[in-house]
Amino acid sequence: MRILVISVETFDKWNEKNRKNLVIDELTDEQFENINEQYEYGWSFDSLEEYVSAFNRDDNSCPVPSSHYIRVIS
Repeated sequence: MRILVISVETFDKWNEKNRKNLVIDELTDEQFENINEQYEYGWSFDSLEEYVSAFNRDDNSCPVPSSHYIRVIS
């Protein structure tokens, strides 16, 4: 399991570049993963524990709901 992260801004850029008007829930896992790799350099967490730890530390590498989307990929 991996928790992938993309920014709202990145998603908007991807939509524009691909001439789409999708909402985040319409992305396939493959599309989400491709956006993550292309624009976010593979920003991810390898476990829920790793994500929770970053969140609780208020770590700079932790996504925030107002600016990011996350998705769990098996």
